[in-house]
Amino acid sequence: MILRLYFFSLALFFGLAPSFAQTLETIEAVEYDPAVDRWFVTNESNILQTRDNGNSYQFFGSVSATHGMEVVDGMLIAISDGTIHAIDLTTAQLLGSITIPRIGFLNGMGSRPGEVIVSDFAKGKLHRIDISEPANMKSTVLAANTRTRPNGVVVDARNNRAVIVNWGSNAPILAVDLSTGRLSTLVKDTGLGNLDGIDIDAGGNFYVSSWSPARITKFNNDFSQSSVVVEGADAGLFNPADISYSLQTKTLGVANRGNSTPSFYYFAEKPDPPQPSEDGVSAN
Repeated sequence: MILRLYFFSLALFFGLAPSFAQTLETIEAVEYDPAVDRWFVTNESNILQTRDNGNSYQFFGSVSATHGMEVVDGMLIAISDGTIHAIDLTTAQLLGSITIPRIGFLNGMGSRPGEVIVSDFAKGKLHRIDISEPANMKSTVLAANTRTRPNGVVVDARNNRAVIVNWGSNAPILAVDLSTGRLSTLVKDTGLGNLDGIDIDAGGNFYVSSWSPARITKFNNDFSQSSVVVEGADAGLFNPADISYSLQTKTLGVANRGNSTPSFYYFAEKPDPPQPSEDGVSAN
């Protein structure tokens, strides 16, 4: 199979505006819940959910979220300023919270079963949160000093690493080994400014959002190749912040901080073209 990438913003494509759009304010993150095919959207004073790609919204529980979110272990784990909440996906009830001491600015989050990895943008740290007991979550420092302003985080389980994108001009992309905490540089000079969000697809490819230019860039698993897959305001990008890739629907959700509107992009697979056999007849 050849992966054929094409995209559209569903809300823009259908010419529809979200219902009660006035409720959307300074959104920062989106996250997909495959169990019931819905997207969560942070909204400062609350968390919203949408089942029709941003055309209508409902409130989810009573807990607020300001930055990164992860669906893991039957919970929505969400950052609300300096506190991390664990919320039951079925009941929307708060299961537990943890406030990490002496933090600066908690921002991005990645996950795997049993834990989340959270970036501290202001202090250049990465925190590891044990979520196995949501009423008694525990935190440790995974990396004490990235020497960057870490933003989005994704856990690449097959390589036992967390991959971190960073803020600033010509921003780098880093990795941290989840066993040793050892930091490494995957891309020293991306040529992109203010990297914000990152997520991974079923093939191990990474999608990265940047503000300068407003773009979604796709990198292969070893970061040796990259391509632009979404770019510019015409495609619906306005200061694209956190992102989430739905493995089930092959859709990338983007939280556009610039206009407080999420956009969604579909990536479909197209069959390989027929290959001629040695006698010149199509092998398919």
